[in-house]
Amino acid sequence: PADLPAEAVPVPDSSVSEAGSDASPNRTTQLYRAALGPVNTGRYLQVFERFDAAGRRRPVWHSAAGVFTLGWLVFRRLWLEALGYGVLMGVVAGLCVWAWPTIEAWPPGVRWGLLGAWLLASTLPPGLAGYGLVHRQVQWRLLRAVAAARSVDDACIILARQAATRRRLWLLVAAYAAVWLLFAGW
Repeated sequence: PADLPAEAVPVPDSSVSEAGSDASPNRTTQLYRAALGPVNTGRYLQVFERFDAAGRRRPVWHSAAGVFTLGWLVFRRLWLEALGYGVLMGVVAGLCVWAWPTIEAWPPGVRWGLLGAWLLASTLPPGLAGYGLVHRQVQWRLLRAVAAARSVDDACIILARQAATRRRLWLLVAAYAAVWLLFAGW
C-alpha cells in the first residue's frame, strides 16, 4: 500500500453513496479535503491534482517539510518517516560528537562547507518529497476509509478524524519555540 500509483485513488461510484446524499461532483476532492484537514488544504489539493493528472508523483518544493522536517512529519502523522528521519539525524549528530576532536582540527572553511552540505542534505530531500509523502499516505487512507464506509460522507467522517488540525499545528509551533528557547539559553 505504500507505493500506490497516483491513479489508484478510489473514486467511489454511486453505489457507495447514499441515496439523497449531497455528494460533490468530485468525490475524490471531497475525500482529499476530509483527509487533509483545514491546514493548507488548497495548496495540497492543487499539487494532488497535478499528481493525479500526471499519474505519478513528482518533486515539488514544500517549505515546511524541508525546513521543519521532523515537526512537519509528526504534524502530518507520517510516523515511520519521522522515526527514520529522527534516527538518521541522531546518528549524524552522534557521529559529529564522536568525530569532533578530528573535525575541530579542520580549517574553518572546511567545517562551514561540511555544515552547509549537511544542511542541504537534511532539507532538500524532505522538501522535495513532502507533497509526495502526504499524497501517498492520503491515498492509502482513502482506500481504507472507502472500504470501511457505507457512503462518501461516512468515509469523510473517518478521514476527518485522522486529519491534521490547527490545534496540533499550534502545539508543534510551541514545541519548536520551547526547543529554540532552550538552545538560545533563555
